[in-house]
Amino acid sequence: MRGWSSAVCQQRAHVIGHDHLRNGLRVFAVDRIRSASLTNRRFEIPEDFDPFTRTAFNMIWGETQEVKIRLSASQAPYVHERTWHPSQKIETGPDGSIILALHVVDLWEVKFWLIGLGVEATVLGPIELAKEIGVEAYKLAKVYRRFVTKTRDTPGKERG
Repeated sequence: MRGWSSAVCQQRAHVIGHDHLRNGLRVFAVDRIRSASLTNRRFEIPEDFDPFTRTAFNMIWGETQEVKIRLSASQAPYVHERTWHPSQKIETGPDGSIILALHVVDLWEVKFWLIGLGVEATVLGPIELAKEIGVEAYKLAKVYRRFVTKTRDTPGKERG
């Protein structure tokens, strides 16, 4: 592989470059590389190499799709204080909530970010992302329901 760049994503170092075996651009987690050797061969980094700034939410890139998320007023300051993606656009609602629009490639990375925000984030589109998060929420509810009382939204003592 020809290492063209490096990045740290979610506390993990990665090397980005051309993979000779797959004949394409790939991301390699450094801690998963079994061996490496230094050679005297030289190579040029393509001038158009810049996949992350255009389309990736974290580490995956390709053709983009628009994602729209409503975030609660309590989360708005945290979303405003950083750039989540170069394509982001933020609209503030009268109640202080915001709508964050992004053009990203892969919904997987966005999905897990949104799951971490819980009920503070609502997917407005695409519907595929909302469905995937709904499935995860259903599975989580099954796992954790024994920790919640019958009173809605109230944490309770462990039952059973």
